[in-house]
Amino acid sequence: MIAVVGAGSWGTALTIHLARTGAPVRLWARETEIVDGIRARRRNPIYMPDFDLPAGVEATGDVAAAVDGAEVIVMVVPSEFFAATLASVPARRETIIVSATKGFDPVRHVRMSELVRERFPQARVAALSGPTFAREVAQGSPTAAVIAAADDALTSMLQGKLGARAFRLYANRDIVGVEAGGALKNVVALATGLSDGLGLGENARAALVTRGLAEMTRLAVALGGEPTTLAGLAGMGDLVLTATGTLSRNRSLGMALARGDSLTAASAKTPMVAEGVPTVRSALALATRHGVSLPICAEVAAVLFDGKPAADALASLLGRAPTREDAPLEGRRRPNDFNTEPVRPRGGPCVFCTGNEDKTPPEIVAVRPPDTTRDGPGWSLRVVPNKFPALRIEGDLEPSGEGLYDRMNGVGAHEVVIETPDHYASLATMSIDAVADVFLTFRDRILDLKKDPRFEYVLVFKNHGEAAGASLEHPHSQLIATPIIPIMVTEELAGSQQYWQRKERCVWCDVIRQERRDRRRVVAESAGFIVLEPFAPRFPFETWILPVRHRSAFEESGVEELRGLAEMVGTFLRLMNRTLGSPPFNFMLHTAPLREGAVEYFHWHLEIIPKLTRVAGYEWGSGFFINPAPPEDAAEALRAAAP
Repeated sequence: MIAVVGAGSWGTALTIHLARTGAPVRLWARETEIVDGIRARRRNPIYMPDFDLPAGVEATGDVAAAVDGAEVIVMVVPSEFFAATLASVPARRETIIVSATKGFDPVRHVRMSELVRERFPQARVAALSGPTFAREVAQGSPTAAVIAAADDALTSMLQGKLGARAFRLYANRDIVGVEAGGALKNVVALATGLSDGLGLGENARAALVTRGLAEMTRLAVALGGEPTTLAGLAGMGDLVLTATGTLSRNRSLGMALARGDSLTAASAKTPMVAEGVPTVRSALALATRHGVSLPICAEVAAVLFDGKPAADALASLLGRAPTREDAPLEGRRRPNDFNTEPVRPRGGPCVFCTGNEDKTPPEIVAVRPPDTTRDGPGWSLRVVPNKFPALRIEGDLEPSGEGLYDRMNGVGAHEVVIETPDHYASLATMSIDAVADVFLTFRDRILDLKKDPRFEYVLVFKNHGEAAGASLEHPHSQLIATPIIPIMVTEELAGSQQYWQRKERCVWCDVIRQERRDRRRVVAESAGFIVLEPFAPRFPFETWILPVRHRSAFEESGVEELRGLAEMVGTFLRLMNRTLGSPPFNFMLHTAPLREGAVEYFHWHLEIIPKLTRVAGYEWGSGFFINPAPPEDAAEALRAAAP
């Protein structure tokens, strides 16, 4: 049984197609008139009223009845109603939910699959998109579309269950790029409609389609998508259809606006929703958040919401200063020296996923709504003891001597921070709020462990990808509290202190000042943080993220400061992924020892090291590291990957 939630044109067309394959389909409609019309006359009286629905279609106005027993739920409601409709949908564990809606949530500007994962963390989620005019799908005309999910087994199953000879489905792992492309092409279709309505000709339309695709790609990549996805069915394919086709609602709306109709009057001429209108607002909000330039989208917004004449908007675009088409504004830049296997989840669920809370030790702390149960579902972050700890919390140190040697018991704390319930997420794709929760949790756990007088230091680190030492692919990081200060930290502190004694200045603050002047090794900078490639890095693309304000202990950071860190970490990881192809990496938090108090000569910082080369005999034997990527070149490549 397949449930289709939403009986607009696209939902009706998908229902007809699925029923033609022989699958039993339940179709949920909000309007009683539609339910009655399908039951009595096998036709949707409002949307696509000239098509008969096959006998295998059961219509209902009860969403719970529609999804009851369904193996696959296909959500096909306008983006502005998606979250509210989803809230009324009950679903069993392991239900498959496919979003066929093309747009962003108009309030939070998140993708539809993100809303699904929030509502049903345990569900298997996919997105359906591509060049698919509803009428032609209902007619059975040859159509190609894309089904996207991080889980290859899921996309393979859905290709068979939802596809057909005349409805060919291609699989894609890049759900971010697929959803972004499906939403953003509607904005460009509005622009081509404005151009066509003004009679500017075929050349102008081709220019808007091409440069519109560049804008779509810039924003999609900034969100974590792949540039190649935007060259496929969900990007260029859907764009060409929607920006040029006579059945395009968004292009038709743009033409009406160019003729002088108001947005209200033009929208009232059809019961169908032009998704491009709310998408314009979301696209500009996301562009501001990620620092992406969207000149076409900005001019469309001026026409829609500010009353700017269409002719003036097109004139503004023509009046922009010429730029280079081949400027490296988007896409992956993979330096030729490195050939790493990208980190791609193979699939869940795992012991860290929602529903498997009983497979981990009892949680120490969690970020969860107050109406949820400890060690139960509903959380957005959990901290649990490591099931196989390097050090154990029980016992005393009991230091003793053995001839020349000293020894003590392996006492300490070893905790795992499960960063998200989403098995397929990463710090590069999670929201700023979710990443901020991770760093706030680091801070709070350090403060709590600091109360134990046995501990001298807390090391926070993350291994991302098997090559970086991760034994589980679910997003997580770790904390280890030790009764001694690690040797590398001791050496770093000693060097910082020697610099202070000679110059009475913090060496880290001096590094920040010099790199700001020089700029060659600076990757990115915000009001609170700077990202740079150090002057003498041990490894290719070794990166430091430092707070601009002097602070020696990470745990003294405030909420807004750590939110700024979360934003900067997400920005850098997306740059790194586009430049190096989503490599495995380690990050380590360098902070002052627990008992030192405010240290004027030390500056906490985050160190990120992608795993691009192997440390071998020469490095181990000499302590010297061979780095084939100068930091200036690495910084330039990372900056060039910025949208």
